Amino acid sequence: MKNILQEIHERSLWQVLGIYLATSWVVLQVVDTLNSTLGIPEWVIEASFVLLLVGLPIVMVTAFVQKGWSRRAAAEGDGSMAAGRRLFTWRNAIVGGVCAFAALGIGTTAWLGMRVAGIGPAGTLLAKGVLDERGLILLADLDNSTDDPFLADVVTEALRVDLSQSEAVRLADPGFVADALGRMQRPDEPRLTEELAREIAEREGIKAVVTGDVARAGAGYVLSASVVKPDDGEILVSHRESARDSTALLDAIDGLSHHLRERIGDPLGALAATPPLAQVTTANLEALRAYSQARRLPYAESERHIALLEQALARDSTFAMAWNALAIAFGNYGTEPGRVMNARSRAFALRDRLTEKERNAVAGHYYTGVTNEPRLAIPYLEALIEADPLNSGPVNNLGEAYRNLGDLETALELYHRSVGMDSAVAAIPLMNIAQVNGTLGNEEQIEAASALLDVRAPPFGEWHRAMAAGVNRDYGAAEERTRATRDAVQGSPFLLTQVTQWLANVVMIQGRVTEGAELWDAAVTLAEETGSPVEALRNSVALAVSKALTRGEGGTEELASGLARFPLEDMDPVERPYLDVAEAYALIGDPEAARRLVEEFETTTPEDFQRGFRYQRHRVLGEIARGERRFDDAIAEFRQSGYRPQELEPMVQLARSFDAAGQADSARVHYRRFLESPHWLSITPHAKFLAHALERAAELEYEAGNLDLAAAYYAEFVELWEDADPELQPRVQAARLRLEQILRDRG
Repeated sequence: MKNILQEIHERSLWQVLGIYLATSWVVLQVVDTLNSTLGIPEWVIEASFVLLLVGLPIVMVTAFVQKGWSRRAAAEGDGSMAAGRRLFTWRNAIVGGVCAFAALGIGTTAWLGMRVAGIGPAGTLLAKGVLDERGLILLADLDNSTDDPFLADVVTEALRVDLSQSEAVRLADPGFVADALGRMQRPDEPRLTEELAREIAEREGIKAVVTGDVARAGAGYVLSASVVKPDDGEILVSHRESARDSTALLDAIDGLSHHLRERIGDPLGALAATPPLAQVTTANLEALRAYSQARRLPYAESERHIALLEQALARDSTFAMAWNALAIAFGNYGTEPGRVMNARSRAFALRDRLTEKERNAVAGHYYTGVTNEPRLAIPYLEALIEADPLNSGPVNNLGEAYRNLGDLETALELYHRSVGMDSAVAAIPLMNIAQVNGTLGNEEQIEAASALLDVRAPPFGEWHRAMAAGVNRDYGAAEERTRATRDAVQGSPFLLTQVTQWLANVVMIQGRVTEGAELWDAAVTLAEETGSPVEALRNSVALAVSKALTRGEGGTEELASGLARFPLEDMDPVERPYLDVAEAYALIGDPEAARRLVEEFETTTPEDFQRGFRYQRHRVLGEIARGERRFDDAIAEFRQSGYRPQELEPMVQLARSFDAAGQADSARVHYRRFLESPHWLSITPHAKFLAHALERAAELEYEAGNLDLAAAYYAEFVELWEDADPELQPRVQAARLRLEQILRDRG
């Protein structure tokens, strides 16, 4: 042994070993990089490790033979050792290694080709045409073969979260299942068994159902899952994972979902690694898991996102970052402002227990989303970016702060920067890019952002095209695209509510009041079914106001009906939409009722919340003053009511106030501003005021002798209400006659 060790040192075999290990490390890093970026099968990593392991003794034997023993054997005339020297050469070792890895590369390429082409066992269900890309699949509750009555439910929920991250298919959410059960007249089913899930899938045209079982195996567990056809139960894919004990269940679930998603057709790059839990402050591990799962969900999974955050808060009510994330989710998905403010305030009140980074995040959101003071938020957001320059979220939020200040160019720059930093979570900044470009009138940039949304957050690409059509006042295209979006979100009650609201506005703008009212009624019902009475009341208020302003009368009955159905006193005081209801009363001609609600808002709402609602409060007070014919007060209030410098509502409210005060020239100026200024969210003020603005602006321009402009406004009004309800047609006919008169007068 002593002689062998001496030989090793003399012949530098340690250097050979070091070079081989270093080369092996480089090879494994390359394979790992390919796995994390392009996505390659996991067995390629394992095969690479095995080949390198097999190559190690070959390289060491070659080093021994070539540098030591073989030359001694040659000197002593040992023929067998000389033959070994001819076999174990560096050329043979290198060529053998290259050929082995080349064979692995060819095999991997062939496997990937078969996977994409849908050939053999490597072919995915998408590639074989069994499933449709982004089509729905349904997860049944897993069967329980253990003595723990809740274990299968826990595993089912965890598997649901993992499968909902699929980029290949969409998982039908609980709201979709509830609707289907309602149509089957079986709304009270406690469990979604395999048999029931297959029946729902067959009824609803879903092509696959995921079923499974949780069983005991000694001290551990066995999890199994299968993808089956609804009609005959044929197993399309099946897999099984083991867990040594309860602590290994999450890893087993990850393995199970990983295999199912791979066989369904998810890109391998999306399955390369399981991200770590979020690094945020909470003492409760289950709360952290729920929070982390929520943050990993795609943007369209709104219900699951909110449900997981609420689950995290149920486990740790002092989880400040979960409150903050819940506020962001409420804001992004259009939930009532009171709930957004309440959640952000809860996070802000808990900020002392947070790290400096978390405190900055909470403060930035608080000053933008509660007190509505973007200038105060900017230092906190800039500190966040300085501390973590690779985090895209604060960059997007800083863009929002500048957008609220009216600096749209800086906002756009920050949104683009956010998208470039993290394309995986770019849905929100992409939407912001489309929206700001809508306000700026940049149609090509809107389409570019919408095309990216088609890939990263469908169906928001089509919805943003609908919004862009609304900005251009092409309401036929806006309606067509909104209806397509509505069809695409049928499985998501939360998003369906939002799109239905938008469609109701588009229809109301065109004077189809009866149809628009039906859509608003549908939005009310959807909000009620999703457990949001505040949102339901706001939809009822929107219905009353839209009908009253479009027809020029009424609204009182609808408003009273909404308040009887969703009483303010049954709601959390900080979430009651006092100002929405007050503004509705003022707009339909009851300023006294509006004033009472404003006073109640001021006595029951926290001061910080009042600061956040100050712009809307000015608008309501302005409408009250206009109704009481205090026009100077109304004009002063409306001048302070702009949430952002580009807001349209103050423009038209000022125009109406100047008009009512008999100041025709000022009224014409503000009507022109309202009608000629693009804005991304123009659909809401246009639903209330566009038809009136076109009519009245045309009359004022005609009286002022501006016949070309008057004719343009009359023509647009006639086209807008071409298919309006019969009771509105006399106004259309009057405008058409005036337009014809102008054309005759001008020859």
